[in-house]
Amino acid sequence: MDHRIAAGGIFTLALLLRLGSLLEIRDSLYFTTLVLDAFEYDRMAARLLHGDWLLRYEGGYVHGLLYPYVLALLKPFSGPGN
Repeated sequence: MDHRIAAGGIFTLALLLRLGSLLEIRDSLYFTTLVLDAFEYDRMAARLLHGDWLLRYEGGYVHGLLYPYVLALLKPFSGPGN
């Protein structure tokens, strides 16, 4: 069996399993509500989109700052309310 075919089969199976699990949890509260780190990253990305490019905060940050910048770049493409 060709290694590319085996790798493609494994990739396809993994993709189908992940999509299946997403379909299973799509109505779950944890899937539709941002909690903990996700909420904080979303809030930081929203501040970036509203012009606070330096993310001024006196309390210090626990999380890294690169992810909120990337999230702020993608946020306009995710549709309203996201």
